[in-house]
Amino acid sequence: MGRKTKIKPKTLAFKCRKLDENALKNIKSLFYVTDWSCLDNICIEEPYEKCVIIINEYTDIYAPLKTLRVPPKCIIREPWMTKGNH
Repeated sequence: MGRKTKIKPKTLAFKCRKLDENALKNIKSLFYVTDWSCLDNICIEEPYEKCVIIINEYTDIYAPLKTLRVPPKCIIREPWMTKGNH
């Protein structure tokens, strides 16, 4: 019989934003002072794309993406949900 190789657990990493009330208030205030006239006279697809770009820019200012890492020892590996009755 051969030897089993151990698989080293990996650190779990994911990106998130901290969107608290203060960040939302600041983003909202930027929307009020934004000149939205750039969306008036362009093709139908472009206003959506420009709007998404503006929203992402404002969100990145007040709620930047952060990478959170969870070390392997803090990850629950055993099943946490019970099987339902059949």
